[in-house]
Amino acid sequence: MIRVQIHLSSLLFNPTKPNLSFRYVYTIKPPKPSFITDYLINSLGLSPDRAAKAAQRLAHIRDARRPDSVRHFLKHLGLTDSHIQTLVSWCPILLSADLATTLQPNAAALQAHGFSGPLLVHLVRSNPFVLISDGVLPRLHFWKDFFRNDEKSLLKVFRRNRYLVHYDIAEKIAPNIELLRGYGFSDRDIGIVVMRINGFITRSPEAIKELIERTMELGFSCGSGMFLQGLSVVGMRRGEALEMKMEFFKKLGWSEDESQSAFKKNPKVLSLRVENIQSKLDFLMGEAGLDPSSIAKMPLLLTYSLEKRLRPRFLVLDMLKSHELLKRGCNVNTAMSLSDEEFMDKFVVPFKDVVPQLDEVHLSSY
Repeated sequence: MIRVQIHLSSLLFNPTKPNLSFRYVYTIKPPKPSFITDYLINSLGLSPDRAAKAAQRLAHIRDARRPDSVRHFLKHLGLTDSHIQTLVSWCPILLSADLATTLQPNAAALQAHGFSGPLLVHLVRSNPFVLISDGVLPRLHFWKDFFRNDEKSLLKVFRRNRYLVHYDIAEKIAPNIELLRGYGFSDRDIGIVVMRINGFITRSPEAIKELIERTMELGFSCGSGMFLQGLSVVGMRRGEALEMKMEFFKKLGWSEDESQSAFKKNPKVLSLRVENIQSKLDFLMGEAGLDPSSIAKMPLLLTYSLEKRLRPRFLVLDMLKSHELLKRGCNVNTAMSLSDEEFMDKFVVPFKDVVPQLDEVHLSSY
């Protein structure tokens, strides 16, 4: 819509030579929500933002017949309204699937091959593509056999790798499995990695080799107990992010040997944000008085919550030390790794009559 405004001030002062000025004002009316956007909000309960995003994939739907039939079918399988809402949020095309040619025959085929009842419900919740993709059954059978009919592992794999059902076993999956076996991975190791790292087994052989070699460069020995944990961290982080983390620890004062030793003891350190690590280091090297080398020997400290574990427990230990109640040789790392109940029994309960503040300090972490 365009409105025209005419300024007549010059005409009033000089009527013989009017100097009219025009200004065009554009008024844009917000577009009306589409039918499917309203449907997603009012019938499924999606937020306006999620509904608008999902509606981009469903703009061709003009009435409620198909989405209603899909919802009814999914409920018949055993999914709740909450399940359907979640599925449509990240897989909108599910709502546009044809009941007679896609959903019903695919579900019937899955049920006929043992994927029925609660297993089918959990499988659809983990990965709705099993209902709308072609060639799913052979791939499901392959992974079910690979995990020796362990349904929990199977569901975890398809929840972690939502597009896994799209990948051909012979062309894509089998060569990568053989590659990993060539590095000494057992089938159990492969299963763990597939469950932990999103999209790992569907990457190119070159990308998989690069991740393995990068993990080895960090000091993890291929085949060691900690290698899979290291690979999981490396596989979920971009190379640039890992380089920045390594540089951060170098500036902290860790030598290359100390860094590798710390990472091998606890690879999770590599997954922490720099800001998270820095706040803990400020406390550990400040109030707690630990030096960088000591922290490198106890990297588990960096994985604990500062406010819920490190600070209150250090205060308890410091109080005991000031009252000469802390035994010599008390290992800080051990004290931090104890469960709350174990820490309470060992460092709080025996001394709270002598140092009443202990109980208060420890409970402040809750």
